[in-house]
Parts: sequence; structure tokens; C-alpha cells
Amino acid sequence: LYFLLMNQAINTVYNLSAVNPLFARAAAAGYTGVVLYDHNLEALGSPRLRSDYLPSLHAVMGSARAHGLEVIPQIYSFGHSEGMSFYDIELAEPTATSRHFKVSADKSVLELMDSAPMLLNGNFTLHSPGSPNRMANWTLQEGPGVRTFFDAGQSRAGSGGSVRVEASGGGPSARLMQPFAVKPNGSILAECWVRAENLDLSQSGVDLRMQLNFDGMDNCDRWEAAPLGRRLCGGSQGKNCSFPWTRATSTCEGTGNHSSMELWLGFWKNSSTSGRAWITDCALQRSGGMGNILRRVGAPLSVRSASSDEAGAVYTEGQDYNPIPSTPQSAVNRTGDFPVNPPTVAVTLPPSTRMAAGEVVEVQYYYVPGGQVPACLTSPASEQFIVQSAQKHAEIFGERSQYLVRYDEIPQMHSCELCAAKAPTAGQLLAWHANHSAAILAANAKPKRVMVWQDMFDPYANGNNSAYRYNANGITGAWKGLSRSWVIANWNHENTGYNATDGTCFQKGRCMTKSLRFFEGLGFSQFICGYYGSGNGTQSAIDELTAARGVSGLLGMIYGSWASGPVPGDQYLGGGDYSQLEEYAAAARRYWP
Repeated sequence: LYFLLMNQAINTVYNLSAVNPLFARAAAAGYTGVVLYDHNLEALGSPRLRSDYLPSLHAVMGSARAHGLEVIPQIYSFGHSEGMSFYDIELAEPTATSRHFKVSADKSVLELMDSAPMLLNGNFTLHSPGSPNRMANWTLQEGPGVRTFFDAGQSRAGSGGSVRVEASGGGPSARLMQPFAVKPNGSILAECWVRAENLDLSQSGVDLRMQLNFDGMDNCDRWEAAPLGRRLCGGSQGKNCSFPWTRATSTCEGTGNHSSMELWLGFWKNSSTSGRAWITDCALQRSGGMGNILRRVGAPLSVRSASSDEAGAVYTEGQDYNPIPSTPQSAVNRTGDFPVNPPTVAVTLPPSTRMAAGEVVEVQYYYVPGGQVPACLTSPASEQFIVQSAQKHAEIFGERSQYLVRYDEIPQMHSCELCAAKAPTAGQLLAWHANHSAAILAANAKPKRVMVWQDMFDPYANGNNSAYRYNANGITGAWKGLSRSWVIANWNHENTGYNATDGTCFQKGRCMTKSLRFFEGLGFSQFICGYYGSGNGTQSAIDELTAARGVSGLLGMIYGSWASGPVPGDQYLGGGDYSQLEEYAAAARRYWP
């Protein structure tokens, strides 16, 4: 029985005053190990690592072992790869995109000319005939006239009105959604003006949101940007919060191969909330010029004419346009994130340019979307990294340690030229890399056991032919590359989304049963990774073990301490919810098959 220790709890030694009691509680409840869930572990060999991190890590390891808890580090975070990009920016996996420019009249600079997508009825003044509270052009509107209303009395100057969304204190969500067309490999900025009165966002998962999604509620914008209410209320508590008209934005830095998106607004998970908010003047635009550019092997940049007279003519860097720089390592912050709204690069022209004034040119390049950073699976820097990371982990944690490999929630792969050349599909690429990294980890770290998150290999989660984030063509068959010596860490307990294998997998618990059975049939041993901030550790353990009834090869359970909001007392440590450690463990022992 293991549990996850979230990353902020390891960053500094002063957190030991909270970690020690946590380890004592876990040991008393019967836990036998702690999984260190910390992106800093990917930067162990980097000179950029904080000077106090290793002493803190060793102190946490010593405390865990003193309480009889085995220490299990994560390794190879190819989905949430912020630690890797903090280590080396060239480890990031970029996506291809392009921008159209017009040569300025004086031939000194390229002027951005891409048009924005269209959002209709952004001030909510158009309504369905006979339904004054039903907003025209908004395809989905929850509770018109009950939880969502047109309000002519609340508007910014010149807007003519707004939509009012009201919390119903235990009722359903109050959201609006409008789809719109986008160009592939582009970027979108959504803007709305918002004001609020007496919001109570203190319950986990409750928030006023503004979110850019691909089809199927798969959001593109940065996860931290979506909870609008918590940001504008200045903290996670969000009680009795009011604010005046405020400009709010949400950015999608990579549309991938998608041709359409959706803008969602309103209250999510409306239980136990109060208050109201007004939204108006919503609009869309292309997200600035060129930013977060990544230039490396497999990620080239080119400039060519798009005017009819010179179409296809390729221009030369240094002669026709001044050098365009790659994003410097210093632009990646201490958490490894690329900027969500990065500074843009101006493309200037030297006197020797062959471009004509007014000519339209297309710049094709690779960039890294802001927020969650995926890692490249094939670049020379990536190959060097997985070897050095295994060696550094073995040095710190010792041989015969257990590891958790983090191939989870990979938002994009198979996009740079190196990855596309390695395998025909994203699924085949991931299969190759999983097999490749297993051999390198075995040779360099000599692990006792390796666990791996299941979702990218799971046809009942993210490993199917349905679009996932920027992977518009899906990720199918990656499980074929998994070493049978690895153990599946299965967190499919609440997956209710579409899967291409069996469209009936929509009921809570049903996906986990199918997922567990799938990997059982392939001969894998498994851990159930559960809880995930449900607030009821006893019921979570019962539900998870009920879904696993009759499945062979189960080795144990992992208490997932993720939390999306505050938890009681001082048990919200380092970003994790440990309030149900004891209840989860007791129920796991009682109902274990």
C-alpha cells in the first residue's frame, strides 16, 4: 500500500516539520511506501537545480525510511515534462505551425496578417425568438432562465448587456458553449470581461471557468488558467468574493490538426456554491505573433513567398531576413513551464532582402505551446537524458529500487520531424520508446520493480484512436511496447470519456473494470491508483475494489493525493490531499479480495 507525496513537500527542508507527522500517520495506517511525485527529480543532473533541493530530498528520504516506508521515485516524465525542459529546453517536443506576414512598405519588417476566427453574439444581446434568456449562437446553454440569464442592466459601456450565471447551491452546472472553426497548427486567444458578486468557491472542484476545448471536453488551454474565479479572487478559498469588470483571457497555444474548437464559460460543478457572475464582450483572436520558437534538429524554420507571382520561393536567413532566434533556456521558469503568453519575435529584414514591398510570405516553424510541456521521444538530447537520468537516480536511490515511469497525459508527440520519421504513428512511436527506455533503465539503474501509469497505453483511457489534446489522430497500440516486467499503475477509476474500442464505457467504475481486465489479459501485474480527492477515502476504496472484483495479478493500491482545492485543517501539504489516508487504508485492507 503506497501513497503519493506531492512535489512542493520536497522542495525545502522546512517542510520536514509537516512531512514527518505525515509519514508517521502513513506508517501507522499500514502504508509501506511513498511515491515521490516531483518534477525536480528530472533535473537531478542539472546545474539549474536549486542548491537546497538535494539536501531536502535526502532529508525526506531519511524520514520516510525511518518510518519504515520504501521510497519510490518517479522517472521519465514524458507527459508532464516540465522538469525535463527546465533541465534542457531542447528536450521539449515542439509542434509545427505557420504565420502569414506582409512585407512592410519600407521593406524593413514583416507585418502579421493572419485573421482571427469568428465568435458570434459575444455580448449576448441576440436571443432565440420568444426566449429572452436563451442566447443565440451559443450551442449549449445550461439552465436558461433558471441559472443563466440575459441581463440588460449589467454591461460595460457600449456592450448592451451580459449573460448572468448564478450558482444554485447544490444544483447542476451553469455553462455556455460555442463552437468555432480554427486553422490547424494555430494558436487562439479568447477574451471576455467578467464581474462577480459574493462568490463562494471554497469546495473542491467548484469554480467559475473560461475554457478553450477541443471536441469532447478535452481542454487546450493551460489547466491553471481555466479556474477563472480562483485567480480573480486571489486564492483557493474564494469565499464572499466580488470583483468589478475585469478582462479575462484563455489561450490555446496549439490547435494541432484540429479544425474546430469550443469556448466554454460559466460555473463548473455547482454544488455548495453561492453568488453570481456576469460575462460580456467575448471575442477571439490569433494569439500574437511568433513565440516559444524552438529550433533544433528535427524542428527547422523556413520562410517562403505566398504571393501569386513568387509562390514557393524560399528565402535565405541572413540574406533575405535577419536571424530568428530560438527560445533561450532562461525563458523557461523554475517549474519548467514555457510562457502561456510568450513575448513575440519580430522578423526584421536587411537591405539585401529579395522580398518585395507588400509581398505575402509564410513563416513555417516549430514552437512549444505554453503550460504543460511534453518531451521529445527521439532527439539526441532526449536519448542522452534518459541514460543520464537512470544513472543519477541509481546514484541517489541505489540499485534495486522501485521506480514509477510517468508516460502520463502526453499532450503531443510524433510532431517534430525526428519523431515522425521514427514511426508511422504516435502509438507506434510510444511503443518503441517504452521498450527502448525499459532496456536503458534496466541496464543503468538495475531496478527491483518498475511501475508505469497506464493511461497512454490504455484503450479505455487515452490510448485509442480518439483525439487526445494535440494528438488529433489518437494514440493506438502503444501497449505493444510495454515490457511485461513492468507493473501497471492503473488510475482509470473515474474515466467516463469516449473510447473508440467500446462506446458503452461511460458509467463510473465500468472503465476501470475494462481497463484492469485488458491489462490482466496481456499478463501484467497491476496496482490500483485511487482516491484523487473524492473527499471520502472509504467509499473510494470500496468503489475501486468493486470495479476490480475477480481481476488477478493485483499487487496493491496507491493513494493518489491530488487535490483541486482546500482540504480540512493542515492536511493540504505541498499540493496534496492527505486527509483520507487512514480511511482509505482501512477500507483497502477490509475489502481487499
